Amino acid sequence: MWFHRPSATLVVTDLLQWMAGDLPWPTRAYATLTGVRSRLAVPLTVRALVRDRAAAARSAERVLRWPFARVVVAHNCTIDTDAHAQVARALAVF
Repeated sequence: MWFHRPSATLVVTDLLQWMAGDLPWPTRAYATLTGVRSRLAVPLTVRALVRDRAAAARSAERVLRWPFARVVVAHNCTIDTDAHAQVARALAVF
């Protein structure tokens, strides 16, 4: 994750995903199985790799202190509405 202060944008790579829109069937299947098809979320594949949930929760708390209003997700989505709240819900898994 990276916070671009001048634009109040949080840029995320694989920790948070949301694969929306018309997608090829393998991508739709992956997104559905990992929980990132219908909303911003930490995919099941990433959640399964986290060994220290307390450390992940502390990191999530630090990210949520940033005053972002927009999120750019690396794989195919930009979130301009309730971005901070959506990230908070997604990171609540930790």
